[in-house]
Amino acid sequence: MLFAATLWLSAYLIAYGPGIMTALQLFTPDTQATPTADPSAAGTEEYILSWVATAIGLVFASGAIALSVLDTPRTRWLPCPAHRCVTAAGLYGMVAFVSLVVALLIADATTSGTSINTGLPGWVDIANALNAGIGEEIIVLAAPVFIAAAAFGDHQRALIALLAIAVPARLAYHLYYGPAVLGLLIWATVAIVIFWKWRSWQVLAAFIIVHTVIDLLDTWTERQIFALICTAAALVAAVIGRRAETDGDMP
Repeated sequence: MLFAATLWLSAYLIAYGPGIMTALQLFTPDTQATPTADPSAAGTEEYILSWVATAIGLVFASGAIALSVLDTPRTRWLPCPAHRCVTAAGLYGMVAFVSLVVALLIADATTSGTSINTGLPGWVDIANALNAGIGEEIIVLAAPVFIAAAAFGDHQRALIALLAIAVPARLAYHLYYGPAVLGLLIWATVAIVIFWKWRSWQVLAAFIIVHTVIDLLDTWTERQIFALICTAAALVAAVIGRRAETDGDMP
């Protein structure tokens, strides 16, 4: 698994290393960073470079996942009934919103009616959302989960080791939030635990979709509505799943 881990580390540094270094430079007395505006984003050219870096990182991360699955039979995509995928996606959306709210409370920012997109052309916002959703969930979530499962099996120590690495990895490139980055601990932790438990490509696809939609929504009001939809969907799907298990319809 050493080669797979090396591939993942390379993927992470290629995709997010420059952003981390830029964010670290922001910690000066005259710099104030909040979650409502990424100060590291200067223009379309910088975004394009970040998309290219993420694409390269995805190639390396996909290789790490493939090696983990092929080398260790127990590391596999698990079956995922539809209700379970909806539950996972709903929980992810709800927790992501709660984490952002906590981050804003830490930053003492005003959220009401605030636009949270870049102000650049709409296609840039769409590309940024896709870049974040696909890149983060594959490079920072899926790849470490599969490597940990391959190295340690489905044991508690594997999950602990995974959290110790993947949570800081998720937070590091959000350092421009300042102290508010601590609010994202909830999101990073819960996402890992859910995907660790339900390791399926459907859950990964659902996470990517929900993450992308959250990033596309232009105001906090829209995000609140989406979070309520996610919460309701998770509750309904969980009830359906519970009834299926009780009736013996679950595999």
